[in-house]
Amino acid sequence: MRSHVARLASEAFEGRATGRVGERLAARYLVDAFRAVGLEPLDERGFLHRFEFSSGVRLGPGNALVARGDEAFGLGDAWRPLGFSETGDFGPHPLVFGGYGFAAPEAPGVDAVDSYGAVDVGGVWLLVLRDWPEGASDAQRQHWGRYAGLRYKAILARERGAAGLLVVQRGTGETPGGLIPLRFDGTAGSAGIPVLTLSEGVADQLLADTGHTLAGLRSRLDDGEALGAFSVPGVALTASVRLEFERSDGVNVIGRLGVGDPEAPAVVIGAHYDHLGRAAARGSLARGEERAGIHYGADDNASGVAALLEIARELRARADDGRLAPHRDAIFGAWSGEELGLLGSHAFARDSVEGTPPGLSPGADPHTGSPADPHAALPVDPRSPHTDTAGRAAHTGNHAQGGAADPHGAAPGDPRAATGSALRDRVAANLNLDMVGRLREGLLLQGAVSSSRWEPLVTRAAGRVALPYQLQQESLLPTDASSFATRGVPVLSGFTGAHAEYHTPRDTPETLDYDGLHTVTRLFTELAALLIEDPEAPDYRAPQRKRGPEGAHPRRAVRLRAYLGTVPDYATDAAGMAIATVVDGGPAQRAGLRGGDVVVELAGRPVRNVYDYTYAIEAMRPGETVAMTVLREGRRVELEITPEARN
Repeated sequence: MRSHVARLASEAFEGRATGRVGERLAARYLVDAFRAVGLEPLDERGFLHRFEFSSGVRLGPGNALVARGDEAFGLGDAWRPLGFSETGDFGPHPLVFGGYGFAAPEAPGVDAVDSYGAVDVGGVWLLVLRDWPEGASDAQRQHWGRYAGLRYKAILARERGAAGLLVVQRGTGETPGGLIPLRFDGTAGSAGIPVLTLSEGVADQLLADTGHTLAGLRSRLDDGEALGAFSVPGVALTASVRLEFERSDGVNVIGRLGVGDPEAPAVVIGAHYDHLGRAAARGSLARGEERAGIHYGADDNASGVAALLEIARELRARADDGRLAPHRDAIFGAWSGEELGLLGSHAFARDSVEGTPPGLSPGADPHTGSPADPHAALPVDPRSPHTDTAGRAAHTGNHAQGGAADPHGAAPGDPRAATGSALRDRVAANLNLDMVGRLREGLLLQGAVSSSRWEPLVTRAAGRVALPYQLQQESLLPTDASSFATRGVPVLSGFTGAHAEYHTPRDTPETLDYDGLHTVTRLFTELAALLIEDPEAPDYRAPQRKRGPEGAHPRRAVRLRAYLGTVPDYATDAAGMAIATVVDGGPAQRAGLRGGDVVVELAGRPVRNVYDYTYAIEAMRPGETVAMTVLREGRRVELEITPEARN
């Protein structure tokens, strides 16, 4: 296991970012490793399972920003669109200065704030400053932080009827000229209005006839002056926004231990092998210059993959020498795309029930997993993008059977639509290993609530391995187990705990506890053996979720009053908020919401993405019924939902 960790977390694999060179090299290494431990390809197409995902955004041809009819500004140094801007042609529209451009309710020790006040900003470009006033107190910063993000400022501007949003930030060495970098934030859906970033110099040109400078206005606001929004006379802006959204391929490595009845539901044992790559733009917790380095991901999750390979080797050996009495097969999955939102495991679960074999492509060599043309399926181009030059529509539309299609694969009216049990016909249980290389006081076993069988099975397995453990009941987790739990499959996920090196370049092989990793692996080997030998698959209990974050990404904390009982599907690329499943007995289930639905309107607000969804929930009052519109198999369905109070 030490050698597997050292190889996966080496400089050669460059942090294994999904869709990049390092991921391709790691996949090739894992194909060889799967074969070496005695695994077979899952089907005739080989070990590799490719999936497509939205990976980035870049400027297309034809971007333009013009003031006063003929005053054009240079793209890239004076202005640029942001990655979640609406695309198209806009204006001419007048200009209003809107201060810091956010609104926040009253909180303990913090007064309510509204940058626009009573000013009508309908049909105008809003010129605003990024973040919040520099003179804010700690309490104000903590409270305002959730309302002053770029996405939330854009939503507020759209809600107030603005035609577009222009954002200016202080120039730094990282953002010369004050322009905000063009980045893809990993979330489908535009803001619904054009959102541009301007340099401080351009902002001053636009404000020239008002007698104000941007620095002067910012200084007054930073000092706490209640400076209201005001019109900028004589300025009308026209913009053309052209963005190209990139599509890339990720690849899972999947093998079968064919020892039991191939018709019986298999045990899926999985661990993600992707990580953040080099100079990680998203997800890195590194600071300063360290952020530019390779994020090696030794614990996250070379440790889990090393355990996966050792489990496969040991079970193969037991089967060969008669120490295993198998009833079912085991499928071993090294998932990619976990760091981007469980993409690889989601694709495997989706394809397993929608009739798409999870092999890579026709013509693959079943012994190596490589296609006849090795460059066709495993490009080693740093990006390997597929560019959508048509604009936002394809970026936010149905993606590889995503969108409005039911990911559970159940027909309309089929009772499986509520539980996702179509996958359960093929998968008996999922064991997941994610960050298992830092054993200290004990092992956390997450997802125990998903089956009544987990506690007795763990007790039996632990009787053969001296390892302290703690069962945790939550089954909806920010790891690949959720791709199975939301589709009716019982899950158990191992985790040895967080640490200061998480998501930094300091997560390196020498920091792991290899004796502890070996012990964790032994426990999961015993669990896997018990599941393979048992003719009865574990029962499934529907997700039980504490009333915590709903709507926000599972690794982002958002405080919401209203509770709907929905589990968002972050892996489906849809123009709206895709729902993975609903909590039994919750408001969403009572309203008739189903897994596979895509919420497009909530409480009178359009929903284009997770930010809109969260924004709408924030405004809801527990006990007050509101309208909800969803797309279900391509049809609009009108529902009513009554949120409960969040504990």
